[in-house]
Amino acid sequence: MLIVLILTVLAWPSEAQAPPPSPSPAAEEPALPPEAPPVEEPLPPGTPTIALPRAVALALERNFGVLNAADAVATSRLREGVSRAQFYPKLTPRFQRSQDNSQFGLDAAQKLPWTGGTLTASAQLLSTLEQPGVTPGPLPRTSDFRLLVTQPLLRGFGPNAAFYDLRTS
Repeated sequence: MLIVLILTVLAWPSEAQAPPPSPSPAAEEPALPPEAPPVEEPLPPGTPTIALPRAVALALERNFGVLNAADAVATSRLREGVSRAQFYPKLTPRFQRSQDNSQFGLDAAQKLPWTGGTLTASAQLLSTLEQPGVTPGPLPRTSDFRLLVTQPLLRGFGPNAAFYDLRTS
């Protein structure tokens, strides 16, 4: 019985809980005078003007974020070209001349894409010039041709290692 009495007293509305009376709508917002249209001031003489499309184009041309993105694309294309170039054949001509002989040569090298190895070919021609005190006759000439295959056995073997730089660029 005591519990029912306490609950009834607690549930009974009191004057402190009564909501405050709502203010009248006229008292909420004071009447504002009507806004006057904005007055456009004329530009000082000699002020340059620019159209909106030209202003947007100018802003994009000088935007560092856009310029950095364009540089990143160009750098990526250069890296890709360098990575592809390691699989192109490389030719190196040689020429050497001294008092006694002259030497001509050509070196060719290419990286093998399927194994990661390198194939190198070298050709050389050596001509001996006239030597005083030796009986005249045909000048001695020698030639040399070499073919070399270099193949990594552990690290760098196979197409995954050979194409790694190309995939990451």
